[in-house]
Amino acid sequence: MKYICCLLVFLAMIVSVEGISQAKVRKLSTTINHPSLNLYAPYISTDANAIVFLSDNADDNALTPFFSFRENADWKEPQVLPKIINTRLNFLRGYGLSASGNILYFSTMKSPGVGGFDICFSEWRGAWAAPVNF
Repeated sequence: MKYICCLLVFLAMIVSVEGISQAKVRKLSTTINHPSLNLYAPYISTDANAIVFLSDNADDNALTPFFSFRENADWKEPQVLPKIINTRLNFLRGYGLSASGNILYFSTMKSPGVGGFDICFSEWRGAWAAPVNF
């Protein structure tokens, strides 16, 4: 009987710790995760306030990179990356964000480059700045 009580106390402690330690599953809002849109290769900043992803929701139905920022608990309407960044010379699976979400990293064949695909970055200053080659 003593062992059963100890076992029950031990199991209750494990269950309570598991229940406390699990993070709640949160879905992206329908502003971004819309059921009728095709979204690919999402990248969320470490602070979870910026996202970049690919979608075929552009005018020509081609895969196009979009970005969005979160204000308070709501995501802004996703915007297409500007033409200074979004060119046909970019590798479409190569987008990433800094931890704070204010620097966008991507690979491109745009010149001037060292050769082949180069890694470039663009800084958010109210709009994406001109890309700089590492």
